[in-house]
Amino acid sequence: MLFNLKAKLSSVAIAVVMATGAQAGTVAFDVSGGVFGTTGDATLGYEFSVNSTVSITELGYFDFQSDGFAASHTVGIWDAMGALLASTTLASGMSGTLIDGFRYQSLTSALTLGVGTYRIGGTNGGMADVYSQFRNVTNNTPFLTHGQSYVGWGAGLSRPTTTYGDAGAYFGPNMIVSPAAVPVPAALPLLLAGIAGLGLMGRRRKQRMV
Repeated sequence: MLFNLKAKLSSVAIAVVMATGAQAGTVAFDVSGGVFGTTGDATLGYEFSVNSTVSITELGYFDFQSDGFAASHTVGIWDAMGALLASTTLASGMSGTLIDGFRYQSLTSALTLGVGTYRIGGTNGGMADVYSQFRNVTNNTPFLTHGQSYVGWGAGLSRPTTTYGDAGAYFGPNMIVSPAAVPVPAALPLLLAGIAGLGLMGRRRKQRMV
């Protein structure tokens, strides 16, 4: 009976740990079609809505022909009030992890975003690198919805605020998103301690029976 109880408790503990573990990240948006070009110094980006609390683990920037960057690109995320929440820089060359035409760099720590509207933007490096005005944007996760495109002029990273009547979306930036981690239940440490105690009791019982 002691063995059966231990087995049941162990199964419960494993299930709880699996349920609270981090999930693999997903590229926020897929893009296709469109036109390519260069422009003066600018921060290219777009608005997006968060439909359920998420964690942003990596920020990325479009790499035309996937052959590396001629200039560095800084990507950031702002809240609806204009506060910069997180940013990272992809160095020139073959920096970051290449996924479907975008290069991604991990944030120092994951950024948790609650339900609301946010804006992402990335510096284009002036005329050095090509950007894309994609015609088709696909939401890869139900947690995020792509919105209006924006541009901010200037060499440094700035919240993009200017809109145009052009069709499509400016890329520019992208991100890796995961559902927010579920907090570990407060009772879990006690449960694990109980399992350890049962194991100790079992060993002592065997020693007495010898």
